[in-house]
Amino acid sequence: MSLEDFAKKRFLIVDPLDSYCFATKKMLIDLGVKLVSTASSAQSVLSGIQNVDYDVILCNFELGEGKNGQELLEELRVKRLLKFSALFFIVTAEVARDKVLGTIENEPDGYLVKPLTPAELGKRLKISLQQKESFSDIDAAIDLADYAQALKLCNQRLAEKDRYTLLLFKTKAWLLSKLGEWNKAKALFEELLDKSEHPWARLGLAEILINQHEYETAEQHLKQIIEEDRDRIEAYDLLAKIKELQQDPHTAQEILERAVIQSPNSVRRQKALADMRIANDDQKGAIEAYRKVIKLGSQSIYAEPDHYFHFANVLAEASNGSARNRLGKEALDVLSRSKKRFADRDQIDLQSTLVEAQVQVSFGDLDTANSLLEQVQEKANLRKSPLNGESAVIAAKTLIKLGRGDEVDEFLQNAADQAAEAELDVSGIYNFMDDRISLQNRKKATELNKQGIRLHGENNLDGAIQAMLKAIPYTPHHISLNLNLLQLLVKKLKTENKPAELREKAEQCFHRVRHIPPDHKEYRRFAHLKKQYAGL
Repeated sequence: MSLEDFAKKRFLIVDPLDSYCFATKKMLIDLGVKLVSTASSAQSVLSGIQNVDYDVILCNFELGEGKNGQELLEELRVKRLLKFSALFFIVTAEVARDKVLGTIENEPDGYLVKPLTPAELGKRLKISLQQKESFSDIDAAIDLADYAQALKLCNQRLAEKDRYTLLLFKTKAWLLSKLGEWNKAKALFEELLDKSEHPWARLGLAEILINQHEYETAEQHLKQIIEEDRDRIEAYDLLAKIKELQQDPHTAQEILERAVIQSPNSVRRQKALADMRIANDDQKGAIEAYRKVIKLGSQSIYAEPDHYFHFANVLAEASNGSARNRLGKEALDVLSRSKKRFADRDQIDLQSTLVEAQVQVSFGDLDTANSLLEQVQEKANLRKSPLNGESAVIAAKTLIKLGRGDEVDEFLQNAADQAAEAELDVSGIYNFMDDRISLQNRKKATELNKQGIRLHGENNLDGAIQAMLKAIPYTPHHISLNLNLLQLLVKKLKTENKPAELREKAEQCFHRVRHIPPDHKEYRRFAHLKKQYAGL
């Protein structure tokens, strides 16, 4: 089958064997393709792909040292280095079920089994290229992150009874989700499922239902998916998430245990399993899962320093208070490896040292732990650079583990001020401060907030302000609550003859939420209130 209609498409073959690259390149040229490049490793692809827009990538699963084909695809997707309009095929002689499942989860456009024949390759590529060509305008809008335009184009095509109707519906549902139009996406999934069974639509519907806290209905959909197709591993992940949200970690762990048997090569799934084993006091099982997390993450874009930090703490707690036994030594080794694995991450050395202080607490060496904490602060001062948000949160956790929890709030407030002044992200600091608030305090603040909103709706402005003022101490840094109070105070200040006390309370609100990042959903309201207040 000829590919002459796509002669100007750019192809890339990725394989460590020169002989395979040569044979496949010749095959493509014989099929009518003119622009064919080759690469021998994932790293060479990542280094060069920013200079060339490839239309089709044929990538072997096994790529020798470094990343494999699945890990390369993950990184290209996460870093948006691969055009939405491009095709990525995984090519391999390996048909092990766990590897196939692992790859499908990361959305290749096809899975090709060696040895490739010209007829089969030409047929698969032609079908896929024709489909991509048909979606070129939609894909171009998605590449520009213009999801509204892409959705408009989808709707136009659907009105024309297009041959790719089902794929257009799938794309439309994805776009609605990207735009936050959850109810419209939900209605679309339900409409499709009323007409015919589509596991991807049922999965998408379940995900929306989870976000809307309709756990029982979502669970029914997920169980139906698993019953009909046990290879839909994403259904297990979502089902485990429901059980975790329902405070049922034992069932969540059981579900994840089944999932990792079928698909063990996912860093994030193994991490979820490790977390559930910890929640269920399965220390031995958690250590086993964390070892797999570290191994699988050695080349994965999904690896995080926190994986190493959490693992080190689990090992230290299992070491019976000894830095000299096997688990204690492994804990310190994991921290050392974290510095090498994430050498390009800002403040990784400081973060690793802070976690080492936590580990030393587990070993019972409080003097060394306190000394390490001081060393971090001294290093930060010498560099004339404050702790960033991530480092500050780790330092706060270290203080708590050292029994110095009463110092945490003041420490974090100072850290936030210093980080913001240096234009560093401080959202993690405030998220951590919110996480420290008890469920009981959250409920009380919510009740008072609702009471304030109700009183305002009844034109009882003073009563509304008093309710909000009572709510603040329960969740002092809650952004929406502070802005609700500010909104009421600004309204009152417009009519108050003696506003000094009210101004003081407004200033306190502004101070508590002074570090709202521009991308926060409440930032526009914050900026508007600040402008209104300045004009009083």
